[in-house]
Amino acid sequence: MRQCHSLSIVVSFLAVSGTLHTTAAYAQNAVEIWVANEEEFFGTQILDGNLNFLVGDENGGIPGTTEHTHIGDFTSDFSAYYSANVGEGDAETTSVDVIDANTRQIIASAETAGRSHAVIVSPDDRWAIVNNLNDNTQLIDTSSNTIANTINIGDGPGGVNDRPVCVATSANSKKIYHAAAVTDKVIVITIDPETGQEVAAQMDVPGVENACGLLRSKNNKALYVLAGRATGTGDAGANTFHVIDIKTDTRIFSVPTTGADAHAIAETPNGKELWIGNRDSGTIEIRNGKSPAYNLIEVIDLADPKHGLGPGIHRPDLFGFSPNGKAFYSILREPDNLVIKIDVATRTVVSSRFMGGEPHGLRVRALSD
Repeated sequence: MRQCHSLSIVVSFLAVSGTLHTTAAYAQNAVEIWVANEEEFFGTQILDGNLNFLVGDENGGIPGTTEHTHIGDFTSDFSAYYSANVGEGDAETTSVDVIDANTRQIIASAETAGRSHAVIVSPDDRWAIVNNLNDNTQLIDTSSNTIANTINIGDGPGGVNDRPVCVATSANSKKIYHAAAVTDKVIVITIDPETGQEVAAQMDVPGVENACGLLRSKNNKALYVLAGRATGTGDAGANTFHVIDIKTDTRIFSVPTTGADAHAIAETPNGKELWIGNRDSGTIEIRNGKSPAYNLIEVIDLADPKHGLGPGIHRPDLFGFSPNGKAFYSILREPDNLVIKIDVATRTVVSSRFMGGEPHGLRVRALSD
């Protein structure tokens, strides 16, 4: 088993900077698909836009410093990828790896406070924000790749573990949003974006039971929230799509999803459509992202042959669009364990790739011209 070194940094020609921004133009169709495989030691697998392996194969990719790579994120220039390792059981310490996206090498690793479920990079590239299922969030300073602050979520130590499963931020990097799956709410943390310290009391956005997927809208005005739960649980409020106004942190819209276990949401680059994955139903519902906002447009049933897969159990998990919005890439969890590519115009699966293990997280990396 590889050991985690929380403060060590391997010097690379491609340094990760907390204030780095790029003026490079990105190709509209040249992409890489980075997959976080949750199977023990499978790590990060990388595909091209046609789902050919670039790094690794169906037996694994870049191994993480601790077990079970989960959900990661890129810096804004796509030069570095931060990868959360969720560990196994009730691990007290796990890690976030920093991978040089060009050399495919781990250049740093920060030891985290247990069960790191997901990490996102703040819009200003100042922080990599990791949510830990052990009931806290940590801010990693991207200039040094060390932990700068640990913030207890909700009730904190000794209270109910809110179990923050997903994380998002406001566009100005001042607000951190956590989906609290256990305590049925979205928790808002306000920080000083320069120091990473809390500057206001945490607040809750109630009425979001079984909170799961989070996504900030392209216009930066709304936070989209999915409340998902597996078939047969009977929970009130399960399988609902919510919209939170970021300015006021109030819930302004809710509607039931068309399927069970609503888990992930993505917005087309032009903001016209929202795609919601209903994992237990094997469907992707498409809603209007603009006026008339959130109306249902279409449902892609992955078991319907006209969409390209045919009969079977197909469980869409995490996903994303190519920069030009023409292709949609999604993980299909077990029993498929696939990555699929959907042609957005025809709503048809045009290719797939067996990943082995247990693929889960997915990010689309845009390549520069």
